[in-house]
Amino acid sequence: MPLVAVQCPRDESRLASHSFFTVEPAELIVTAIKRAEDRDTLIVRFFNITDEPATNARIAMPGAKRLRLVNLNEEAQGEWREGDALRMEVGAKKIVTVEFEV
Repeated sequence: MPLVAVQCPRDESRLASHSFFTVEPAELIVTAIKRAEDRDTLIVRFFNITDEPATNARIAMPGAKRLRLVNLNEEAQGEWREGDALRMEVGAKKIVTVEFEV
């Protein structure tokens, strides 16, 4: 699919720098940001590029209502959690997929 860019009106209440989501630490590499295949949610997929676990990993999407872990087929791997951020351990070379309801 081609990338579509849209210019939005300036919002003075936003900071000069704003992230729509954050994945930390830097050893976690984002590989996908997309709409879920069969529902109106957002999927963020990332993986740990190191041979060591990331023990205090954090993914956040400010303003999201809730989130949950899903597998590569976007099937739930746990219950919905209220909030917009998750801390977890990400094993060495492990792929993680998180679904956000925004």
